[in-house]
Amino acid sequence: TLTDRADGTYSVSMNPTRSGTYIVSVALTSGATLATNNFGLTVMPNNVSRHSTKQNYGTDYVDEGNSVDGRNSFAIKAKDAYGNDVSLGGAAAGFSLNISACTASSACIADTSAVSARTASAVLGDLGGGFYGVNYTTTVSGHYAAVVMYLGEQIAGSPFDLTVEAGTTNPLASVPFGSAASCSKVLATSLLTDIVACGVASATAEVSFGVRLVDIYGNARYQRSTTEFIKFSTISNSSLFVEGFNGSLPITLRTDVTAVSDDDGSYIVDFTTSLSGRYVSTLTHVKCLDAVCLTSQFHGDTEISGSPAAVFVMPAAPYAPFSSAGGNGLTTATAGIASEFLLLTRDRFMNNRVGVIDATGDESGWEIKLRAPDGQFSFGSVTGQTNGSFVCNFLVTLSGVYQLTTTLDAQPLSAGLPGTTGSPFALYLWPGIASSASYVVNQDVLPGRVSQEPIRVRVQAADKYGNLRSTGGDSLNVTIDALPLTAFSVTDHSNSSYDLGISVTKTGMYQAAIRV
Repeated sequence: TLTDRADGTYSVSMNPTRSGTYIVSVALTSGATLATNNFGLTVMPNNVSRHSTKQNYGTDYVDEGNSVDGRNSFAIKAKDAYGNDVSLGGAAAGFSLNISACTASSACIADTSAVSARTASAVLGDLGGGFYGVNYTTTVSGHYAAVVMYLGEQIAGSPFDLTVEAGTTNPLASVPFGSAASCSKVLATSLLTDIVACGVASATAEVSFGVRLVDIYGNARYQRSTTEFIKFSTISNSSLFVEGFNGSLPITLRTDVTAVSDDDGSYIVDFTTSLSGRYVSTLTHVKCLDAVCLTSQFHGDTEISGSPAAVFVMPAAPYAPFSSAGGNGLTTATAGIASEFLLLTRDRFMNNRVGVIDATGDESGWEIKLRAPDGQFSFGSVTGQTNGSFVCNFLVTLSGVYQLTTTLDAQPLSAGLPGTTGSPFALYLWPGIASSASYVVNQDVLPGRVSQEPIRVRVQAADKYGNLRSTGGDSLNVTIDALPLTAFSVTDHSNSSYDLGISVTKTGMYQAAIRV
């Protein structure tokens, strides 16, 4: 703004918001220029304000790679209310700090309720040139919320998220970890003592668990390390559940294998086995001077806490070709009476499941099919048992020879076992006990004479489903109400047919009741 001062002079005023050097040019309306023009004008920043910001400052105040091992730091750049850098110090007294730990494993600057009462020890100092350095220390790793205030107001960007990493590894405090939840159905509980993880027998899929490094303060490491490793060896340490195993124990699966750190700081220990049982892995912590080194350059070699780590390998899913059946219900049954037989399962690697895995709820895929003598089909049910076996139940009413087929996922039972015929099985269904379905085949039609030959009646025994009895031995009785003392005889032909001889001592027409 140009102001005429009425004394032949003029004043020029301006209100810049950006500090720095300005060039001021003044010209008359006629176009003439002043003899002296293009003045240099320096505008200085205003006073320090809350617009100050957190920045890196050289190598001493870089906010990255902080750990519990020593002093951590970040820098504050002083700015005025217009965002201009303040190049002079002297305002340290106006700053205040509070660095509080987050209650969770993630940043908490957006949720003040997630800030704990635990704080880091912090000191602010004047670095000169408008920079202020903050040094802070703590022995607990994790996220921290740093609140920086100037004259009672938070500076730009405050609160800040600070990450403090775990420090120097303490192998004796480092631990293996994993999930053993899938072992909840394992019956051999004595082999589950102190297990870290549970796996399944397989020719390809790996059984695995993790190792987490812990520092000297008890902080777990969740950052990748390129100079620390876990070396492990894995063997079996108990009897295996595989059928027909003739090898020597223990079985060595891995020897001095090196596990490298994942991005989350964990180390994965893994192995593959088709044999069910308990396995242990010896775990040692080794180090290198830099990220590129040979295994021969490893040093330290300290066994970690929790080593050796135990893992239980469960049998795989039931496999019909290597499983078998047993029980009377597999070969004989009786019409109208519920029958059953047992399925004794193994997996595809010949690991026994009976006595090892609770089979309740594992009935899916099984099919019990019976083909009757008349060609009709009926089906049974399969129920998993807590001892690892399966009970098969069925009930049919037509006697004769059945074809009993047992399959799992369409694969026949015992088809892969040497020396066995496997499914289908021949099942003989006996008739039930003699019943009212028995009938008279023929009888004398000529009237008998008293005190002469008895009246002859042929009876065929049958069960309540109409199946002819196949043997003798049934008890028959004849009563004539009008002649309660009537005598009779029974001839058993041992083929379910019987001849009755009824002796009548009085003439007349009578109703004879025959009971079986």
